[in-house]
Amino acid sequence: MTIIEYLKGKVGFYVNQSNILSILMDRGYSSDTRPIDLTKQERDLLLADLWYFGSTLQSGSIKRGDFSQTQGDVDSKALLEAANSIYKQYNDDKYNPNLGGKITWIEEYE
Repeated sequence: MTIIEYLKGKVGFYVNQSNILSILMDRGYSSDTRPIDLTKQERDLLLADLWYFGSTLQSGSIKRGDFSQTQGDVDSKALLEAANSIYKQYNDDKYNPNLGGKITWIEEYE
């Protein structure tokens, strides 16, 4: 089993490979990393990063030519809280004690 398959199997929402590769790269891993070679803490933090990413997803569908994708409802608040809980547990830099359960994007020119 690859790390990408492992992480995809841990979430109930669609996530593409490039999203997971970005998460892996941010933590210093590659697609060749095997989940069995990681500690529980390393796997947990990767999963938290994926949950954090999942909290940004919106429900709906997109269609471009022959491609279509539907994304069901994702409980953003629950994913954020779960990710933040793991960050706190391992004293990770991404832990945010002021996390209000909602991501707000900052516009470039605000």
